[in-house]
Amino acid sequence: MPFSTLTHADDLIAPAAARRQDGSEAFILCEFGAVCVAIAQADVVTIEHGSELSPPLPGEQVAGWFGGAGDRWPVYMLDAELKALWSRPSGAFVVFINGSPSPVGVLCESVRIPRANSGLVVQPLPIVMRDPESAIVGISRIDKARLAWVLCASRLAAQLNNNFSPDAQPGTQ
Repeated sequence: MPFSTLTHADDLIAPAAARRQDGSEAFILCEFGAVCVAIAQADVVTIEHGSELSPPLPGEQVAGWFGGAGDRWPVYMLDAELKALWSRPSGAFVVFINGSPSPVGVLCESVRIPRANSGLVVQPLPIVMRDPESAIVGISRIDKARLAWVLCASRLAAQLNNNFSPDAQPGTQ
């Protein structure tokens, strides 16, 4: 069962909401394919509708672009392993995270901003599962049957920005 869409979000995303009253970090939950990921609200620049994307030019390794000619942000569609897909984009929302030199967008089928009292508790990955190159830094239980991967936004943005390197090879799917 998919999450509620942004228009039915529990709470509004706002910089003031990046930390909760108890000092814990606030997250957004993003779903694409069969994957759910949690991203710290402090790392989210904006959430936009997927219909606002401009298509990539032939040979560009992005799902699309957001913004005008002077300030375009790349948008990616990810698979279950958080690798960029090079197929026709799908997704209702684009979550933009802090990246260098500009924000990076991830296409999502749904976005949910849990209420402050939802009890989203982040557990770090066990030591044997940690990979300094991976964007996955923890897990969190969403409900009795589902878990979300907790992502480090800066690692994800760096991984996606590496797609622009001349050596990057588009995947297929």
